[in-house]
Amino acid sequence: MDIRRVGLVTIVCAMTLVVALPSAAQLSGSAPGSEIPGASKDHTGPPQTQLEPNAFGVMSGYSTFFAPQWTTYAAGTKLPQSFAHYPYVCVDSSGSAAYYRVQLDLPLGAEVDGAYVPVYDNDASSEWALYISGNEASNSGAAPPNVDDYDSDSTSGQPEWISLTVYPTDMVIREFEDLNGDGSMNLVSYSMELVALPVPSSSSTMCFFGAAVWWHRTISPAPASATFSDVPVGSFGFQHIEALVDSGITAGCGGGNFCPGNTLTRAEMAIFLAKALGLHWPT
Repeated sequence: MDIRRVGLVTIVCAMTLVVALPSAAQLSGSAPGSEIPGASKDHTGPPQTQLEPNAFGVMSGYSTFFAPQWTTYAAGTKLPQSFAHYPYVCVDSSGSAAYYRVQLDLPLGAEVDGAYVPVYDNDASSEWALYISGNEASNSGAAPPNVDDYDSDSTSGQPEWISLTVYPTDMVIREFEDLNGDGSMNLVSYSMELVALPVPSSSSTMCFFGAAVWWHRTISPAPASATFSDVPVGSFGFQHIEALVDSGITAGCGGGNFCPGNTLTRAEMAIFLAKALGLHWPT
């Protein structure tokens, strides 16, 4: 990872994240003490409707990835701490630089609009850096995955509580993609990485709470050829009808046609909706 990119300007997002913040002593595992300076500050971000990753529709929603869900790699030690049911992860100052990663498990076709991570940094010489990336499997044996960094953000100086925010461009979740432009499609994963460099001093505290990622579903691109003779390429509803065909939701009205001008009965509507939503398995 190229830590030279960490000098980007910090953008504070605008979706309110209200959390009960721990004391500095509680974060370090000792007896309760005074609150961390700046702990009463709110973290804000765009007003979105909260959705689970399996929710349907093209409206924006968000998914949360709390600190204990992140994994640590290379150097650094993951130290979950809890206060009033809220989880935190703090850097172990006795180690070296700390690296954390979380996999973005979002639906295929979801476009990521942005993400933010509330962090605490009271170390004047160390800083947090956040990256949101796509990782394409390599074609060359033992070579590492090809990485496409969509956006990054970092702290600077000694900001204490602050939100790192990223706004990726054209980041659509796919199963296979050619991220490095070599003409070959490979399996792709998407993740966020949080790095603390250099290692903080033993008297400092560097922690993070988790991440909120807001995203929306997209309609699959229109194909080059038409499935139905009465819905030619470029006609009204062509992209959406082809998406229904590709999803197995409709096979048309017979004879190679879709009958786009026909009325829809309640029974046909029930079939469309049940297939689209995957209904219904009893408990």
